[in-house]
Amino acid sequence: MNLYEILGVKKNSSTDEIKKKYRALALMYHPDKHNDPKKTEYFKKISEAYEILSDPFSRKDYDLNTYLQNESVYGSRDYSYEFTEDDYKLLQIYYDKCTESVEFKFMMSLFCKLPNETKDKMYHKINIKEMLKKFTKTRLLNLNKIKVIDVSKLFEDITIHLNISFHKLYNGFCEEIVIKGISNSFTFFVTSSNYCIHFQNNLQSRITLEFTTKLEEYFTNVGHKLIYTMPINLYEYYFVKDFVIPLPNNYHEFNVETIKGIHILEGLGFYNPKLKKRDLLLVKFNLELNPIPDKFKNVMKEIFDR
Repeated sequence: MNLYEILGVKKNSSTDEIKKKYRALALMYHPDKHNDPKKTEYFKKISEAYEILSDPFSRKDYDLNTYLQNESVYGSRDYSYEFTEDDYKLLQIYYDKCTESVEFKFMMSLFCKLPNETKDKMYHKINIKEMLKKFTKTRLLNLNKIKVIDVSKLFEDITIHLNISFHKLYNGFCEEIVIKGISNSFTFFVTSSNYCIHFQNNLQSRITLEFTTKLEEYFTNVGHKLIYTMPINLYEYYFVKDFVIPLPNNYHEFNVETIKGIHILEGLGFYNPKLKKRDLLLVKFNLELNPIPDKFKNVMKEIFDR
């Protein structure tokens, strides 16, 4: 049984569809919901499947390896391999060389000289998503959508704000954005957030793309380090030792001996390109004291007076 079958999704399912299916299964089979060892084992399998299929890079590696392991196509020889970060950088270099070639510039020049009405008709008639499905075995990344932003009729400075979801930023992503300018088209591959890109649309106007991410509640970050401030009540402060952190791709369980201080969890922060691995997740607890009903105040006072 392959990873798609474990999650019960189709091979061409989008990341959002995979996420939705995983959450539905996680609610049913999470160990907190039952005491069945078989269901617990199945929960581990769907979590492992989701961790791979929710990440475009890992999913591409898995799809390639599965395809190459097909004996009806390649026989019984072992073709297993994985793309490294250096491999992806090398492929990006090849892509840059291709787009800088005389042939590519010539074709882009011809395209840019087409009337805007003709270019608009071409964009509307070409279903890019369907076209990409034909190249499932050969394209580098699993891009669900290619966003096209038309600024060809803008003659003043403008800032375009683009939001990158916390889920995408945490799990890793690559999205292609095409900017249709007045005289040129620009292609960007977005892989991170919280930065800006500036370029001239013409001599008078400047376009700014601003990529931002709003983290989910209780999460903050310092660089690639992720910080989670967990709210707890008085009972949890004194009697609970096992806690769960709702990460974008899974629920991480961890045990603490003391609530005080900052707890360091390795390999659960954002991916750090310099370290070539995930950075730290820092967990700290915030005691939230809710109002006590009057009928319990005397009991609480007696307890704390002892």
